[in-house]
Amino acid sequence: MNLDDIETNYGYNEARAIDRTGKFRSKDELYRISRKYRTNTLIQVSGIFDILHGGHIAYITEASTYGDLLLVSINSDESASRYKGEERPYLNLFHRLYSIASLGVVDYVTVFDEDDPSETIELAQPDIYVKGHDFLIHKDVPEFPVVFKHSSFKLTSDENPEFHTSELVEKIRNG
Repeated sequence: MNLDDIETNYGYNEARAIDRTGKFRSKDELYRISRKYRTNTLIQVSGIFDILHGGHIAYITEASTYGDLLLVSINSDESASRYKGEERPYLNLFHRLYSIASLGVVDYVTVFDEDDPSETIELAQPDIYVKGHDFLIHKDVPEFPVVFKHSSFKLTSDENPEFHTSELVEKIRNG
């Protein structure tokens, strides 16, 4: 996905807002980022980041402390729906991308449409790939083979369970 795709899908003003952050990179640009900053430690995280909340901020902020540059890979709307169900994401890609790109600790954002971020990891070749601690409970994390091919791996520290989007939405629905 590039800025033209964002303009087509979400509008001119939305594409310009993303462009003004100076942080958006298409997947074609990821390999160049990896090589351009070879002497710096590139960190990568990925996620849907639906309804940005304190848990997301803690995860991204902690990941940023592990190196010099932080790349955040965000699931497209279609990828998020396949992963979380038809009702998701609650916020479209523009809102999720713009929110994450607006965080000061984030250096770059990109979008992936695949079911997992393996291709973006392969292209960026981060020095460290970070996942939230709760991913230890998942037996199948499809990006692990490519992560261990190019990167070291870190889990974040424990996060408060109330910082999960599904629980936040449940609280909003039930008052």
